[in-house]
Amino acid sequence: MQDKFLLSLGLAKRAGQAVFGTEQVRDCAKSGKAKLIIVASDVSENTKKEILDTATYYKTECIISHYTMKELSDAVGLMRNISSIALLEGNITILVKSANTKM
Repeated sequence: MQDKFLLSLGLAKRAGQAVFGTEQVRDCAKSGKAKLIIVASDVSENTKKEILDTATYYKTECIISHYTMKELSDAVGLMRNISSIALLEGNITILVKSANTKM
């Protein structure tokens, strides 16, 4: 059985409603476009703190996933490992959050 959470992240990428990587995610939160930030489980403590602090300051919901950077990268079809993902649209965010609660 395929993981619905990872499948929904792939859908968000195909819909053009996801941004990847620490700097891009932080910029997206600062501009108010990010609706949800997802952080990989194996990011460094400094990166995790940087993203969480940004999310808190700009009042953006944030999830620390139990998926690694490699798993998140594979889910969205990227060759490089990604530390975090920002979702830009409300309906995609609802889909990802509902898939997250069913794990």
